[in-house]
Order: sequence, then C-alpha cells, then structure tokens
Amino acid sequence: MGGSERDIKAHLSRRGGAEGPVHHRQPGVRCQGRCPEVADRQRIDVTMDEREIIREMYRKYWRCMIAKDADGLRSLMAKGYCLIHMTGVKQPAEVFLRGLLDGTFNYYTADHDDMEVKVDGDRATMIGKSRVSAAVYGGRRSTWRLQGDFTLRKEQGVWRFTSSRASTY
Repeated sequence: MGGSERDIKAHLSRRGGAEGPVHHRQPGVRCQGRCPEVADRQRIDVTMDEREIIREMYRKYWRCMIAKDADGLRSLMAKGYCLIHMTGVKQPAEVFLRGLLDGTFNYYTADHDDMEVKVDGDRATMIGKSRVSAAVYGGRRSTWRLQGDFTLRKEQGVWRFTSSRASTY
C-alpha cells in the first residue's frame, strides 16, 4: 500500500465539497475516491469488521450451546448446515440440535483461546480454539481443548455457518 498511514488517514478524513476531498498527495486537486491507497485501506477496514462479526458469531455459538438455545443456534446456521464430530460422525443441524436438547451433548463453559478468521468476498473460514467443559455421550464432565473449523457464507448480507468440523488441539 503506497503512502504513509498518516497520509491515508488524512486523505480519508478531509472533506472538500461536492467534488470530494482534497487529494492527499496533490494539494488543491480533488480526489474522486479512486486512489489505490484509499481503496486498499477501505477493503482492509471492511475485512476487519467482517472478521469481528464472525468472531462474535463464534462466541454466540458457544453461549447458545451452553444455554441449549436451539433457536439461537439455528439463527447462526445456513440451510444445509452440518457438523462433523471429532469421531467422524456427520450430522445435519436438526440431528445435532436434538442431541443438544436431549442431553447427549452438555456444555458448561467455553474459554476462547484463539479465533482465526479469513474472509474472501461472501465466503469465510474460521478456526476457533476453546477450552470447553462438557459431558457428552453419557461420559463424565471434562475440559476439552476443542477446535472448530467452520465455513461460512454471507446470505442477504448476513453471515451464516455452513459447516463445522470438531477436533482437539
């Protein structure tokens, strides 16, 4: 990206009437918003905002898992969402949610260690790493270092999980 951070911030903050802001490199010349530095910076800002939205979705996902909030989880999932357990079992959303509600899967706490998000247009991936206290399949409560590899798609302006694969880290 050309220009210093200070130049770009100055460029983005100036106002210059109907013709646009004053160009950061050519004082007195009006900018039409087509400078590569500004376009790159705006893309970076949008991507950073999108990544934070996805991180918040992951945090909400775990809050819903702990609360056994099936409707909250459904609101995060795209039609056709499926989960692949660390055992390799692949479950559609409704089968997984039924297991959550009937006590097959019990989640108590989730402490997040890392959330790596990559956005590419209307698609994204996220790897979340969390220490989760859970009791599953009738086992005793334990703390697991769970990694969720999620895929996402933006549908009508809203991010949705399309799949997830659970493993440990």
